[in-house]
Amino acid sequence: MTVLICPVCGSPLKKGERACFCENHHTFDLSAGGYVHLLPAGQMKSKIPGDNKEMVTARSMFLNDGFYAPLADKLSTLFLSYAKDTIAWLDAGCGEGYYTQKIVSALEETCSRVTAVGVDISKFAIARASKRTKAVQFVVGSVYHLPVADNTMDMVLNVFSPLCVGEYWRVLKPGGLYFYVVPGKRHLWQMKEVLYETPYENARMECQYDGFVNEGVHSLSYTAALQNSSQLQAMFTMTPYFWKTSRKGADRLREKGHLTTEIAFDIHVLRKSD
Repeated sequence: MTVLICPVCGSPLKKGERACFCENHHTFDLSAGGYVHLLPAGQMKSKIPGDNKEMVTARSMFLNDGFYAPLADKLSTLFLSYAKDTIAWLDAGCGEGYYTQKIVSALEETCSRVTAVGVDISKFAIARASKRTKAVQFVVGSVYHLPVADNTMDMVLNVFSPLCVGEYWRVLKPGGLYFYVVPGKRHLWQMKEVLYETPYENARMECQYDGFVNEGVHSLSYTAALQNSSQLQAMFTMTPYFWKTSRKGADRLREKGHLTTEIAFDIHVLRKSD
């Protein structure tokens, strides 16, 4: 638990049977599922921040059906290619823990000691994540104010989550790696053709950040066949398009019974400068 810090005073947190606490007597209850809430009221921009229960449920259904399993496998392979015998890593914006669980399982097969932390601002997401695996300390917290000590992580993962490069640099050890997953140019292209009159390709990300050196970009693309409207709606609900699409476009997708669409990801690997 020493990699976690108190979100109030920044002191190291210790883990008891029912709560985490620091030397200044700030105490944070552990849930029945084992996760801890480290999001102070001052960091909450709404009463219930992050993805709501509907979005988390939709994403969990979609991911459990295996549509993004190739990405989970690719990330696991990349982590293993860089991992040493002992590793501490952070999934920043971990959602309901799908990738976190897959990666930690792969690492535990080859590494003698794995310390894994998953942080997300959504309490609904973290509640689900804590049911996936007990090998990860899941935390309700903000990626903009990570409750993680300086220079403690060998790797940080960000899959479609808010970008806070300064915090990732802070928690990484010198030479540590940052994995940044973003949509490829034609990610979900056929779905976008249904939603919009004139769909657009995603812009290619150029990841040049102070304090980091680019190690390369790994691209992954394939097609996925969604067989029914439930899978289509789950995919739609978990994307930003859910909030940006007109009712007319959403209705067009709702009327579809099935859809085969391109899936595309770019995985940027950056190394913290010594």
